[in-house]
Amino acid sequence: MKTITFALFASAMLFLFVSCDKEEGPGGLAKITGSVMVKNYNSDFTKFTTSWAQDEKVFLMYGNDTIHSDKTETSYNGNFMFEYLREGDYTLFVYSEDSTKKDPSALVPVIVNISISGKDAEVKLPVITILKTHKGVARIVGNVWVRDYNADFTRLIASYWAEEEDVYLMYGNDTVHFDKTETSYNGNFVFEKLQEGDYTVFSYSKDSTLNLTAYPTGRVPVIKHVTITQIDETAVVPTITIFK
Repeated sequence: MKTITFALFASAMLFLFVSCDKEEGPGGLAKITGSVMVKNYNSDFTKFTTSWAQDEKVFLMYGNDTIHSDKTETSYNGNFMFEYLREGDYTLFVYSEDSTKKDPSALVPVIVNISISGKDAEVKLPVITILKTHKGVARIVGNVWVRDYNADFTRLIASYWAEEEDVYLMYGNDTVHFDKTETSYNGNFVFEKLQEGDYTVFSYSKDSTLNLTAYPTGRVPVIKHVTITQIDETAVVPTITIFK
């Protein structure tokens, strides 16, 4: 009888000991705080601006888990917090775009290993920096003016704002256009969702020199250059004047 009683007592003590040996995860008083900074790059990762990440997902894994058990989002100022954690080891990560462009998903995790050693400890992390290529919110606006001549350019017939005239856009040192738009009834045009950088805007004009050797098609590009230096800039192109 005594043997059975002792065995039951030992089992109860072992159960109590195991139940008190809690693993990483919720149920404690500790917390993890930090912030996320974004480097907003252009498409080829040559220029960037920085800002605090807003509504950026932050993930947390407990102990030796291989998938996240908790997640939160950064606030307007880039800050985030995980609360009510127990002591132990944690892995925190935030996804960043891959500047090497080697990862098929184009995303790589920025990982931080964390150890909480006090029941009510607050672990403050260094700033986590991630990379992004922004689509751009800058614009290029302008207008096209037509000078309508007779066939041999000896007499100006009329001048007016071009309507439904094609306007082309090239980026940097590119030699072909990547975008095209048309002018409105008032000669205006706009290119939107652009990044910072140097651009070439052009529209085709009739060749006033009538030099078919140099210009077999009888058309020449009228070119304007413009540089966007701010993410949300509206760059204005001087009036493009073409001949017809």
